[in-house]
Amino acid sequence: METQTVGRPLGEVLAANLRRIRDHRRLTVRALSGLLGGLGRPMLPSGLTKIEQRGRQVSVEDLVALALALNVSPTYLLTPPEGEWVQLTPTERASAFHLDGWLSGGFPLPAGANAEAFMELAPDHKRAEERAFRHPALMALTALRVLARDAVLAGQAGEKPAATAKGLREQAALVVRYVELLAGEVELGGNRRRGVS
Repeated sequence: METQTVGRPLGEVLAANLRRIRDHRRLTVRALSGLLGGLGRPMLPSGLTKIEQRGRQVSVEDLVALALALNVSPTYLLTPPEGEWVQLTPTERASAFHLDGWLSGGFPLPAGANAEAFMELAPDHKRAEERAFRHPALMALTALRVLARDAVLAGQAGEKPAATAKGLREQAALVVRYVELLAGEVELGGNRRRGVS
């Protein structure tokens, strides 16, 4: 029988991320309180401590103000560390990767949901971005990015990724070919607009 990973509650993820980011920025709760006041969203230091200890709920307005004060995206406050899961509702959970993709408007949750229905209500710039990312050059570049990330992580873990290095070289060559094709498409389109044949 397969065991299913239970995700951390979203409030717990937010509380841990708030504390981690605040510590990284070397901000006391009093200093963060001052920054929030400067943004017109005052919050007492005790209120921040209660959030970090999960004794206080966070409104959408609080979330946005905290992100602005900490100079991070609200997504950073809501997304668990890589490899962890978050419980979104009693019946829905998501990995860090999928939650980040959903929050940034990249793809729907739950997994397997209708992507076209998800994108039809997206802002125009997101729909244009989605169409652009279907271009083979960008798809190849995205695959190269994922391979490069995996290679970096493997190197940090002390692994000797000979197969990954070969895959990186092959994918890089594919990216170059697709970028050359894309450059040709752009030049041809530019020449057409100027009336040059």
